[in-house]
Amino acid sequence: MTERPPRRRRRPEEAEREILDAAAELLRERPSHEVTVKAVMERTTLSRKSFYVYFRDRHELIARLVAPLREEIDARAAEARAAHDDVRDWARAVFLDVARVYTRHGQLLRALRESSERDEDARRVWREFTDPPIRETAALIRAETKAGRGRALDADRTARALITMNLGCFFEQLIGRPRTDPKPLVETLVEIWMRTIYGSSDPAAG
Repeated sequence: MTERPPRRRRRPEEAEREILDAAAELLRERPSHEVTVKAVMERTTLSRKSFYVYFRDRHELIARLVAPLREEIDARAAEARAAHDDVRDWARAVFLDVARVYTRHGQLLRALRESSERDEDARRVWREFTDPPIRETAALIRAETKAGRGRALDADRTARALITMNLGCFFEQLIGRPRTDPKPLVETLVEIWMRTIYGSSDPAAG
């Protein structure tokens, strides 16, 4: 067993960060069902009961690990929408930002996705992470169809398929490859999205 670090007094924000860092480290090493409160706290200088000062349960702990990533992606997407009138340019900017997040934090996200197949807490967190862009994409498809620009599609199914495709490509082609230029992949994804939603690589042609 790894020798436990000596305990010392910490400021609340330091203690919380120590727990989050220990959990992230464990999640990269083990399946999430083995990332128990006991296992996490053994990696810290804090007592086990300290966990419940900062987190209600494992679900909240795992959710807090990925919440900043969701917030970063959502903020960048909002900035891209404000900066680009053309949907193709907007999609390109958003996909590139998301690709960079996956390049930096992909190991954690891949561990969470893989664990979601076996662990209910991880499954809930993964859905909370992926459902917002699926809903937003479905709303985009419905709006474009209603405006007469997009094809008549099952918005929910198409949105889920497109987001799942993006994530699969990010996992396969970017994670563990920090020097890979994501732009060619992003261009391919944008092309697929445009042809799926509009039937053409040029939305204006629809």
